[in-house]
Amino acid sequence: MLWRFVFIIGLVRLLAITNKPFLCSGIYTALASIFIALSDRPVHHSFIIIVVVFALSSIYFWLLDWLESRGIVWWIVFILGFLIPMI
Repeated sequence: MLWRFVFIIGLVRLLAITNKPFLCSGIYTALASIFIALSDRPVHHSFIIIVVVFALSSIYFWLLDWLESRGIVWWIVFILGFLIPMI
């Protein structure tokens, strides 16, 4: 689980450089889907989880990109984004 937090921080840094939120959410979802596929869940459950992870991470990275110059609000969204790995 710790890898996800470190990975999110790295992706936020990538977002700051590229300004491409869907690239960051795609990378996050790809790595998360590997770990989801290795679990003992049925395929249809795994697919639903991957879709939800992609949707939430896309919203998260898009919000961070949109709020780039808004100071404290950006930090609030950044911290709340650490709830994504709890799924």
